Amino acid sequence: MQKMDETRHESFAAYLAKALIAKKGYRPGTVPEAHALFEHCDAVLTRADGLTLSIVAIVDRESDPSRRFGLTQEALEKIGTDCLRYTGRAGYRKLPVFIAVIEAGTAPVPGEEIARLAPLKSRSPFSKVIISAFALDSSAQEIWTNTPLRGRAMRSFLQGLMDKPRLGHAELMPKPPAAMPEHRPFLLTYSLLAVLLAVFAGEYVFRTGPEAGFLDPSIKTLIALGALDKSLVLEGEWWRLFSAPLLHGGPMHIVLNGVALFFAGAVLENVIGRAWFAAVFAVSGVTGAAMSLVINPPSIVSVGASGAIMGLFAAAFAVSYRYPTASPMRSFLQSGSLRVLIPSMLPLFDGLFGQRIDYAAHLGGAIGGVALGVALVAVWQRQERLPHYRKLAWLLAAAGLAGALYSGVQIAKGYPQFDLESNLIPEAQLPRDMAAAKAKSASLVATYPRDPRSHMYRALDLMDKDESAGVEREWKAALAEGEMLHVFFKPELEEFIRANLAATLKENGKETEAREAAKPVCATAGDIREELAKEGLCR
Repeated sequence: MQKMDETRHESFAAYLAKALIAKKGYRPGTVPEAHALFEHCDAVLTRADGLTLSIVAIVDRESDPSRRFGLTQEALEKIGTDCLRYTGRAGYRKLPVFIAVIEAGTAPVPGEEIARLAPLKSRSPFSKVIISAFALDSSAQEIWTNTPLRGRAMRSFLQGLMDKPRLGHAELMPKPPAAMPEHRPFLLTYSLLAVLLAVFAGEYVFRTGPEAGFLDPSIKTLIALGALDKSLVLEGEWWRLFSAPLLHGGPMHIVLNGVALFFAGAVLENVIGRAWFAAVFAVSGVTGAAMSLVINPPSIVSVGASGAIMGLFAAAFAVSYRYPTASPMRSFLQSGSLRVLIPSMLPLFDGLFGQRIDYAAHLGGAIGGVALGVALVAVWQRQERLPHYRKLAWLLAAAGLAGALYSGVQIAKGYPQFDLESNLIPEAQLPRDMAAAKAKSASLVATYPRDPRSHMYRALDLMDKDESAGVEREWKAALAEGEMLHVFFKPELEEFIRANLAATLKENGKETEAREAAKPVCATAGDIREELAKEGLCR
């Protein structure tokens, strides 16, 4: 009861001004371009956060029932337009100026007053000056407004002030400012950049097959080195959730993500500390990869640290609410994060520089980052420079590092086979029939010399041309790729090659060598063995 007694004798307009200052971050007064408002109201409050500018003009009709707001919609539009210089941008969009006119009294609002206030609103939903008007009857706790949708946040705040007992002077004092971060070098950010660059260099060193473009790794290379492939993950290669965020699809990809990571570090590393910065990067990288698996079709192969980076910016936006409304720190965090988050969530730049953008990974990373950011704000003491539970943060970061190291072990185990597989003729380039195979045989041997099929096609082509020496050479070359034959093909292909080599050697007068070539086939049962036996090559 005492709390209420401290403010109960004030007019509701005076109480409202104090509440807006204490709870919503407004400050008394306004910018020079809006000084015309002072003549037509009893209090002018302003909130500027570097992104938007909000002005509230309050008329106290409880103290003076004859008091009226006297400016027209056109005058308010001009004031707002002149004040646009104080607003920022989100991407390429200039953010608006908000002007709210509030007349507060203790009597019902008659129709003629509503008719006077009704025109005080924006001409268009897309206007850069958002104008709204409110009329309050604090005795009946009723509110009228001409912008029921856009004004719902202010209306909810006003209704709460009227419905609840008045706060005391102590509760209307602004909260003490949160402890500010210490300025230190962005060592963790630089370390992460170094890791990403080292991994990208490794993509070139350990590439499998030809590059897709200048320093652009092929899809096969990316899969061999841990890219996110849905079918492989479902087969048990879950560790790709940790390796894929460290890979990149080309120079432009690594440059764009590197620049974004640098700015994320500049915005956030000193604010939440290295432990939580590392934790957010690790968790967001995994949640981004997981969302990519869930949303994208199975044919998509995904790589890149953008999910982790979006998580850092999303966490920065969430953490901004630790700082007072309209404070420079909140403005810095929100403007820095929104400038990246908004365009990164919209499909405006897909395909730019030949790069496809994984918006699912962006979304998943942002969800992970904002979840951690909200949790940090909930447990972060205002007097503490850094959030608590740093041991937990290091544990999360260590889990991410362990996952990445484990993925490296798995990549090293599977890489030889992927590297070997890169020597095979791609499915799309396989000849459709034997005539095409013979016609393309020379180019296939030149391009894929380790694929036994290339030499087989070439041998069959040379047989038609009666080039016995060349035929022998190609059958021997095909048989020499024993590792390829054993790993990727059924035994029947090797048997076919051996049988033809044995027959060719016999025709060339090398019967002893022919029997040696035929020996493994002669140890089997089947039609090919029978043909060799008829030729006298199996004894």
